[in-house]
Amino acid sequence: GKIVTAKAGAQTKALNQILDSDEGARYIGEWSIGTNPNIRKPMRNILFDEKIFGSIHLTPGRAYEECDNGNRSAVHWDLVKILVGDGEIWFDNKLIQKDGVFVHKNLLDLNPPKERKVAERFLAGR
Repeated sequence: GKIVTAKAGAQTKALNQILDSDEGARYIGEWSIGTNPNIRKPMRNILFDEKIFGSIHLTPGRAYEECDNGNRSAVHWDLVKILVGDGEIWFDNKLIQKDGVFVHKNLLDLNPPKERKVAERFLAGR
């Protein structure tokens, strides 16, 4: 994927300067959905933070060498957004996660017990 439009309020210019720094900077080097139920808040260590349950992780630029995707860039910028309480993930027009909880029937087992009950109530109400 490629970042086509990027906005950051008063920092939009600075953000786009980074993303325009080289040809590969706007391409996605890594992305993931955090599923570790034992990590619930940032620990100020990206190797843990990118696994926070109910989060997404996106890295513009290059991937780690061990996971080379062919994109070349001087940029490797790990970003984490916690979706708990405020976020949705959709794939192919299907809601798979709402507010940090997997709500698609085929993904319920990715939730810890408490969140699975929330997801089951959500699905029952649809």
